[in-house]
Amino acid sequence: MENSLRFLLASVGFLFSLYALWVHIRSSEKGYQAWCDFGKNASCSRVFGSQYGKLFGIPNPVYGLVWYGSIPFWGEQIFLVLSGISVLASLILAYLLYGKLRDFCIVCTSVYLINILLFMQSLGFFPK
Repeated sequence: MENSLRFLLASVGFLFSLYALWVHIRSSEKGYQAWCDFGKNASCSRVFGSQYGKLFGIPNPVYGLVWYGSIPFWGEQIFLVLSGISVLASLILAYLLYGKLRDFCIVCTSVYLINILLFMQSLGFFPK
């Protein structure tokens, strides 16, 4: 299957984004603890519920769902540009996560890695 690695990465990214949205929604519930909450400075629910968890009032995982869900429909050139933009967005979010919030989020970090791998695939580092 052509672009099977791309499809696999997009599928995993979609699932991570779906879970992140679930955690974002539930993070305001008293006593809720997500499986990705490992401690005081390693809490994805704290990250998703922070001021950086939304852009223009929309939870960040929604953007991930749209991005990963649309990947199979992009041509090579558009995918190259959009995957590059996703890496830039990941770098900004990583700065906010590690630099501003001083937190670690395994889900976030996994999504950043997926975006980097997708970009590398679009540059031809991996076979289609």
